Amino acid sequence: MIFSEYKGGPLPFRELLDIMKKKFPKYHVHALFYQSDLSFKLEYLELITLRYTHTKKRFVELFSKTPEMTSEETFEFLQSVSALQLDADSFLIFSRIVLDRIPIILKPLYKGIVTKKEPSTINIKQHLDWFSKNTKYIKDSEFLSKMIIFKKLFEEELREPRNKIVVHPSRKHYRSSLSNDGNLTRYEYAYDSTEKLWKVVKTMPIKDIDYLYKEVWSFILYLNEFFLSNLNV
Repeated sequence: MIFSEYKGGPLPFRELLDIMKKKFPKYHVHALFYQSDLSFKLEYLELITLRYTHTKKRFVELFSKTPEMTSEETFEFLQSVSALQLDADSFLIFSRIVLDRIPIILKPLYKGIVTKKEPSTINIKQHLDWFSKNTKYIKDSEFLSKMIIFKKLFEEELREPRNKIVVHPSRKHYRSSLSNDGNLTRYEYAYDSTEKLWKVVKTMPIKDIDYLYKEVWSFILYLNEFFLSNLNV
């Protein structure tokens, strides 16, 4: 299931906000802003994923023709390489924005789910970290397991490549590159006498964007259904 195919009802967390409007009216407007932004960014993620999937298919077709590609196909091939890189970088950036909205939306809903003060809502990293460090305060073991499992995926497949390859540059000029075998590489300028050379600084594998999108979407759906069921008890 992908975002545009979601037929289970209103957009993610929208029903929660309707309940929140009655139970937590002072917080409702604040949460509504972040839920709206999350929905917009989910559309971006889906567009990125669909474009990436289409471009990758064409890239594979053209790659199979090398070195017999025509000049037009060579130009299209080079464009597809740049497009795949752009979509991989964009997905890693926008997925973090989407996930960072979740803790703020859910902030008042943890009463009865955790036996300590509510988890950190600064960002998704600190939110997930809170659960891994405070396991004894979570009443629902299945919910805790889901949070721990997603934390691992988030750290390894989303946060690490984003932070170490795509963003947080040093003072040096840098760029990233996506290889045919699914590795993201970060390059920085190195100077050899008067010549500027691109030097490999870091390389790490990245999972297929389609897979990562489905994992993010599944996590959002799980949270939506979990909190709805708890509020309707």
